[in-house]
Amino acid sequence: MKLGLWIELLHHFNKIFYIVQIGEYYKENKCGKWKIFLKDQIIGGGIYNKQGAKQGKWIELHEKFHEYCWVTLVGEYENGKKIGQWDFIYQKKIIAGGIYLQNGLKNGNWRELSTKFNNFCLLLNEGCYLNGKKFQYWNIISYNSYQILGGGSYNLQGYKNGKWITFNKNYYVGLFSSNCISQVGEYKQGRKHNHWDIINNENEKIGGGEYDHKGMKFGQWTELHQNFWDFCKVTLNGNYYNGHKLGNWEVKYKPSQFEEIQIIGGGMYNENYQKNNKWIELDENFSNQCEVINQGNYQNGFKVGKWTLKDKNNSIAGGFYNYKAIKQGKWIELSKYYRSYFPLLYTGNYLNGQKSNKWEIVYQKRIVQQLILTYIIQVEEEHIKTIVQKVDNGLKSKRVLSINPFKLNKEAITMEKNMGFGIS
Repeated sequence: MKLGLWIELLHHFNKIFYIVQIGEYYKENKCGKWKIFLKDQIIGGGIYNKQGAKQGKWIELHEKFHEYCWVTLVGEYENGKKIGQWDFIYQKKIIAGGIYLQNGLKNGNWRELSTKFNNFCLLLNEGCYLNGKKFQYWNIISYNSYQILGGGSYNLQGYKNGKWITFNKNYYVGLFSSNCISQVGEYKQGRKHNHWDIINNENEKIGGGEYDHKGMKFGQWTELHQNFWDFCKVTLNGNYYNGHKLGNWEVKYKPSQFEEIQIIGGGMYNENYQKNNKWIELDENFSNQCEVINQGNYQNGFKVGKWTLKDKNNSIAGGFYNYKAIKQGKWIELSKYYRSYFPLLYTGNYLNGQKSNKWEIVYQKRIVQQLILTYIIQVEEEHIKTIVQKVDNGLKSKRVLSINPFKLNKEAITMEKNMGFGIS
């Protein structure tokens, strides 16, 4: 039984955001004043009543609170239910909010954060609630300009209905690139219906297809790759049947605005909608800085046999899947920060799908000595990530191309500063 003073981690806790809540328990219930701390700074909190329910004024963290989404919610509780006016605070300003009825349901005019909201995706949703359900027309607006960018209508049952303009889950606006991909089409009783188009930043159609009366995709579709953005213009092209991919699918890639679209991958889905036979897939971090493909065979949806990873047609990594589709034997794998200008690999053995014995770090076909392994890992985890992100966003520097991990020392931990990255 929890009793007395407790320190608990919040779900926002990570190695950057050391967020905890501190307060007292009595007979398993939180009671009295609880405070939310970010390291040694109080950033939220409120009171629990004798029944363990929130009461009075509270400052809470937004459910997606993190380093790029520093948003708090301020308002009143009554016996555990939100009541009255609640506000969303971002950069010390009220940017959204609305009113809760005594029964805890939203009502009247509201402005809310989009599900994707962060420093690079400043989208808000603005409209009306009726007894807890969205009602009539809702706009998607930009926080910076309050310009209406999209939206659509909800019917009396709270379902999306009629024409809508929505945005891709990877929507963002940066200093040097953006990914303002929208989807335009119709809803019918909350389901996508008929034809939908995918539109890019320049208002050009780059994809789309049809939905049936059940809201399932059918017929020919052009979809965006999960990493689609300015430096990863990749689409997936093929057919759907009853909401499942079927037959031949192609992966198409446009390396730059000056180059033609190329077919760089794909394969077959069988009658059971499973990948089968030879496939060429893109690495999970594929971009024009990491043009890595995975090539091998599927058997009824499972990888089998030898798989090879290639960077611009050069074999760089790979290994073997056994008949249970489990990695086995010697493998060479990519670092999660692998890029063409930073070809960092790991090599070692798998035993029944688990890494076994010694694994080595390989850079430009040379094994990195154990003596500087600590520095390699520290640089990779804390600094190479930042460098990779900045190079991917257009801040490419020739000095990055000449990184020599064999000369790493304590000064290398601050190499980003020494390289002069930044905006002048």
